[in-house]
Amino acid sequence: MLAYLTGSLEKLVAYFYETKRRPEDKVWPEWAMRCLDQSVGGLLAAEALSERSASRNEFLFEDRITHADIAAVLAYEALAIAAPDRINPQTCPRIFSLFTRLARTDEFSSTVP
Repeated sequence: MLAYLTGSLEKLVAYFYETKRRPEDKVWPEWAMRCLDQSVGGLLAAEALSERSASRNEFLFEDRITHADIAAVLAYEALAIAAPDRINPQTCPRIFSLFTRLARTDEFSSTVP
């Protein structure tokens, strides 16, 4: 699961770099959209797998917080900004629920600029 989510974050970084950091005449729009599609796909796969997870507690995959939970929250937060039509509370309800719970904790809220 962690591989899906870190891959999703890496593809989002590639999308950001391609669309925001490259000189405009060097941007490859098809590549940027492919990166965004892969990033979104990774998070949607995590959502689907979390629904089948044995864990029905407050976390996505186990009965305790894991690196995958943290990566899911980070990916959700970033993709909800980059692709709000594709990543939102309706498309990722379990991850959104975890995001809203963790966002209220000092560990997460203290990192918001």
